[in-house]
Amino acid sequence: MNNIDYKLVRKKGMKNIYLKITKKCEIRVSCGLIVPKYYINDFVQSKKEWIQKQIIKCKEAQEDLIIKDGAFIEYLGDKYIVNLDTHISNRVKLEFKNSIFYIKVPKECENIKILKKIDEFYKQNIQSIIEPIIDKYTNRMQLYPTKITYRKTVSRWGSCSFNNEINFSSLLATKNIKFIEYVVVHELAHMVHKNHSKEFYELVDIYLPNVQY
Repeated sequence: MNNIDYKLVRKKGMKNIYLKITKKCEIRVSCGLIVPKYYINDFVQSKKEWIQKQIIKCKEAQEDLIIKDGAFIEYLGDKYIVNLDTHISNRVKLEFKNSIFYIKVPKECENIKILKKIDEFYKQNIQSIIEPIIDKYTNRMQLYPTKITYRKTVSRWGSCSFNNEINFSSLLATKNIKFIEYVVVHELAHMVHKNHSKEFYELVDIYLPNVQY
């Protein structure tokens, strides 16, 4: 990797240089409008070893995500087998029944379309999974978010904004209920403490004592 190919995104007002490996295992660099190109190239080269490791991890992750008959899909902390079959429709259909993921696909269906359908399944189910947990702990903690949203985020399980809007990752549907419960309490506690201070963890510990992730 002597000459590192990357996509450059310049944004007005950006003070630092940011390096990211995308889901497609591509390198993306973001920086301000006036940062010299030679400086950016030197920066990327200085991160060469890190980039190589992340590209390998990314490609390995892509291979793990290939969905085929007999593969497994994670849901609520367990792995369930996939029954993959073709049908005449041009749409991917997914049904979770009797602990089996039944997936019907068109002939020569791209794997990314199957993954998209699995993401839709997670998004459709995570809200009904989290809502009773939210009701339980908002009443106990007397903390009520201004808004609750659900989006697919891969870098964090949840987030709480300064105006107390909480977002939960739809990928929480892959985790067990105890973990989901911890994330809910964790984000509610951020309504009081916007950091990970000692006081923050003491608040979490009141409602989930001796639980750490």
